Amino acid sequence: MPRILPVNPDQADAKTAATLKAIKTKLGMLPNLFTTLAHAPAALDGYLQLSESLSRGRLSARQREMIAIAVAQANACAYCLSAHAAIGQGVGLSNEDIERARHGGARDPKDEAVTELALTNYVNRVADTVVDFPVVDLSPAT
Repeated sequence: MPRILPVNPDQADAKTAATLKAIKTKLGMLPNLFTTLAHAPAALDGYLQLSESLSRGRLSARQREMIAIAVAQANACAYCLSAHAAIGQGVGLSNEDIERARHGGARDPKDEAVTELALTNYVNRVADTVVDFPVVDLSPAT
């Protein structure tokens, strides 16, 4: 049973209901992610805006899904892994491509570089950004 029950679109406010209807029209279904985010309409709108912005970036849909699959696997998120595997198939990833992405790999060297980076894509790790907050030791507390 989910910790947060999805919003019933029929019981959502008019703006949120319209947003959910638009998602269903675009995708042909209404994924639970969106009905769960609908509890916080600002979060739902922000997620949709960010997704739209990222879709106009330099990465192909295949690469974006490979990254999402790698990150979902690393984060042990069954929902994200399942969703992005299905979406990945929709943009041309084979079962083999999906399995490789789960392990940070790909057949194409450029795709592999992008997917490998996704597993360490936390910008501050890559950039080795100087910590300008009170430093917390990365070692788990004992």
